[in-house]
Amino acid sequence: MKNLFAWLQLVRFPNVFTILADFLTVSFFTFFLLKEFPSSSWTAFGLAGVGSVFLYWGGMILNDVFDLKEDSILRPERPLPSGRISEKTARKTGCLLLTGGFLLTSIPAMFTPAGFLPAAVSALLLLCILLYDAKLKNTPLGPYLMGFCRGLNLLVFFAFWPPNTLFSSPLLLYPIALTIFITGVTFYARCETEDAPEAGIQRPNPGMMLFSVLFLAGGLAMLVRFPAQMRAWNPESIIPLFQAQEWRWLILFTFLALFLSFRAVTAYFSGPYRTRQVVKQALFTVFLIDAALTLLVGGLPCALVILSLFLMAILSGKWLYST
Repeated sequence: MKNLFAWLQLVRFPNVFTILADFLTVSFFTFFLLKEFPSSSWTAFGLAGVGSVFLYWGGMILNDVFDLKEDSILRPERPLPSGRISEKTARKTGCLLLTGGFLLTSIPAMFTPAGFLPAAVSALLLLCILLYDAKLKNTPLGPYLMGFCRGLNLLVFFAFWPPNTLFSSPLLLYPIALTIFITGVTFYARCETEDAPEAGIQRPNPGMMLFSVLFLAGGLAMLVRFPAQMRAWNPESIIPLFQAQEWRWLILFTFLALFLSFRAVTAYFSGPYRTRQVVKQALFTVFLIDAALTLLVGGLPCALVILSLFLMAILSGKWLYST
């Protein structure tokens, strides 16, 4: 059991529910909005969902493999520096998960009308994961790559859609907004650490923190007009509640942006521990974004499915760290 617990820590188990929430959100979009989605494609679509989890876990494991020197100084209690999992085993497992994830998101899709498009997006996602983990995490490009990883994960599923339908809709705002949001969260996550010159780590200054908060809030702001854009694309694409009363959506996303921004700024000046709590809150805000989007097209039952994943992430997060 101790070894299992170490592996769950290594893959940031609570966060995997955000990947499942993204997958289910695109699934609901597909079910409610794409009337001619072939039944044969659903199997490949579901396998791509499993593959995205494998890609996420593989990326998380290799992230800690490449961070072993830093974690040995700053976070010695974690699975690799503490010796609960060997570096060799972690490296091998991470590579196997990435390979399996790529195959699951690619090969089944080739036998559907989507063809090679999911494979192309998955290959780009795999490249971004490897570049982030091995080379660019601690460079200025690192947070942008992490944001791209999240957006590309969504695009793997949207790649099953007919391109003409997808590009004529406002649905691509969703992966774009999430890319910007996660980029901001990743920039802000750099504020979690103390200054550690011996490891080459310096905590970002307040200016960089504010830059990250602007990204974070900007990603949320991109979705403020989403119901109006959906209604303009297809008047029947959203439920009546938001057709008549879009102000509810405006209030929700304005509140999320202001609340997270306020929490992020105040936590930064309270130290790394409080900052780490806000990073977790920001990551879990993905559930609220996904629940709102599923509510928009599928109604309350669909949103409750996403919120049930939120509950599981909170419960597992009591024992396992997310960042």
